[in-house]
Amino acid sequence: LSVGLPTAALVVASRVIDAAGRSFVGDRQRVEAVARATGGLSAVVLSSDRLADSVAEKRLLRDRTEAGGGAAVVDLESATYVAAAVEAGIPWLVLRAVSDTAEEGLPDLLNRSRGEGGGVSRGQVFLRLLRQPQAFPFLIALRGRVVRCAERLANAAVAALPVFCGPEGGR
Repeated sequence: LSVGLPTAALVVASRVIDAAGRSFVGDRQRVEAVARATGGLSAVVLSSDRLADSVAEKRLLRDRTEAGGGAAVVDLESATYVAAAVEAGIPWLVLRAVSDTAEEGLPDLLNRSRGEGGGVSRGQVFLRLLRQPQAFPFLIALRGRVVRCAERLANAAVAALPVFCGPEGGR
């Protein structure tokens, strides 16, 4: 959501906001320590009920984060996991990597290819690509970005785990 936040940028959630506007604040010391350990950036994570597939939509969502001059990203699931952790009394931390920037849109076929559970169906994407083949090059590039993001997140998780758990095992 933040202009200038590059692809594969790693963020550590200082706050997570769900689609209804409910906000969960991360442990500031833990967020800062993990950001230092991973090379990540403290950011607000807004969980949406749909993929933010246009620059205009991303701009509107950015305004909802009230992040001020800080970084903000959007995803589909972090708030669900954080709410469950909070309800269970489990400490939480969210690491995300940016797959698409604030300055670019996504093919609208991705939202139209989501199933009941919210995931994007590869079969539906393929069928929609038959009618929208111009989206294919972008989707191939996006796949490469997602792979880079996954690698970045895996390395960050390894670096974050000792900081997150600490000597008391995270409690």
